[in-house]
Amino acid sequence: MKIKIGLPSNLFPWLTLEESFLKVVDLKPEAIEIVLDKPHVSLKSLFEPDFAEKLKNMVSTLPRKLELSIHAPFQEVNPASPNPAGKMEALKIFRESLKLTALIGGKVMVVHPGWLTPPPKILFFTRKVGLIKARRRLRSLLAELSRQAESLNVKVGLENVHGELSLFRLPREAHHFPEAFYTFDIGHAYIEACLLYTSPSPRDRG
Repeated sequence: MKIKIGLPSNLFPWLTLEESFLKVVDLKPEAIEIVLDKPHVSLKSLFEPDFAEKLKNMVSTLPRKLELSIHAPFQEVNPASPNPAGKMEALKIFRESLKLTALIGGKVMVVHPGWLTPPPKILFFTRKVGLIKARRRLRSLLAELSRQAESLNVKVGLENVHGELSLFRLPREAHHFPEAFYTFDIGHAYIEACLLYTSPSPRDRG
């Protein structure tokens, strides 16, 4: 398997999305991930009529060999929210991101797994139950999303994210989410491994 060197579009956060994207292209990566989140993209702008055209123009002159993907919004989106309205909002945002991925010729849309809410209790059993329920909610959303993704010839890649509240922290937890493909973030995995092996007390790893 050939590993491609890719860079995110938000590598230059002090510039506009278009300016940052062009600077990333100048670095000649083999792949680019367009990040649909702050500082360049707000949830509101994602649904503006001219946003899709902006992305289309950005990638129109790129060489065909350059691989493109999209990272769906994540900072204000919790796909595992216990609030039904929160889940529907996440699904709406991800569906729009899927359409944009297909529009630019991307093959993968990356999503974050969301987080436990409210924060887990100290008791092991309480946290375990909360984790199981949250993962079920995430699986339900991924199942709905994957049906649309298949029709658009796009893969949904669930990314591992470090942190006590994350639903998917280490590669060994990928089997919990068979509804999606797996996007491995080596930086997140490294941070989580450091937390795991330097913690003064054992923690449940799900």
